[in-house]
Amino acid sequence: MEPFFSVPQGQDAAVQFLRSEMRCLLSEGIDIKWNKRLIKFEDNGDQVVAFFEDGAHVTGDLLVGCDGGRSIVRELLPHAYGNRLGSIPKVVDSNRAILGGQIDRTPGWDTLLPLNKTGLVRFLGPHAHYMGVCFSERADRSPTIFWAFSEEIEDRNASWYQFDQEQILAHCKRLIEDEPWHESLKKLVYDTPAEAIFAPWLVRSTQFPDSNQFPMVPTGRITLLGDAAHAMPTEKGLGGNHVIEDARLLSALLAAVQDPIDWPGIIEKYEREMFARASAAVQESENAAEYFRGLRSRS
Repeated sequence: MEPFFSVPQGQDAAVQFLRSEMRCLLSEGIDIKWNKRLIKFEDNGDQVVAFFEDGAHVTGDLLVGCDGGRSIVRELLPHAYGNRLGSIPKVVDSNRAILGGQIDRTPGWDTLLPLNKTGLVRFLGPHAHYMGVCFSERADRSPTIFWAFSEEIEDRNASWYQFDQEQILAHCKRLIEDEPWHESLKKLVYDTPAEAIFAPWLVRSTQFPDSNQFPMVPTGRITLLGDAAHAMPTEKGLGGNHVIEDARLLSALLAAVQDPIDWPGIIEKYEREMFARASAAVQESENAAEYFRGLRSRS
């Protein structure tokens, strides 16, 4: 896997990879069963049994909920353990959505968007809006430009909020037409085809309990990873980094164990370190989001 964008090492060092290539790399050597929907699990103390919507079930030593901000594993924990639960994070929806799309990157865009030749740029606009723009590539390495608006949601029943690409694009065009955005940014939205519009993405954050009762479940047979444990605003760009660090930490702890395995002890160590790191990252991200909201409100 080769990076397609990088900034030299230093205070602003950055490396950007294609998500599709990262996903392929991380999937190597793993037997993945797609299109499985978890409906319940049973923890008998020695093993965990996961049951799926299609009637299948799988038995294992450890169940890791790495199923995103709307984690089913996390939602099932109170039903399975009741008052025996330890400290469980609460992932909450914000009132902000990300609306965006992509367009072919022709050579002319280097002139129209010169700042983007060194990476993602966040353009601040009025009325609590900002627009993020990033030169990127598709899975086939064809050049593209990603753009995305951040908007406070007033009506989740609005036609544009549902996944209607034509309506979302029309809404974005109205936003950029009615406000004093640069002509190059207006062109970016105007020239985007409706089929290149993404589904709205609701920004989430996490509330952590004051207590530090770990592991979360008494047997140590269930834990969480990534957004399932600590969804955070996008302003700092930290979410993906912490997913990788969660996986590295958990795998390192598991690789070092000896029989008999002390599951509660291993998972307690993982969760204490993971949540301490993640709670700081969530707070940093919230602070950054508040900072940008303040800038936009004054623009």
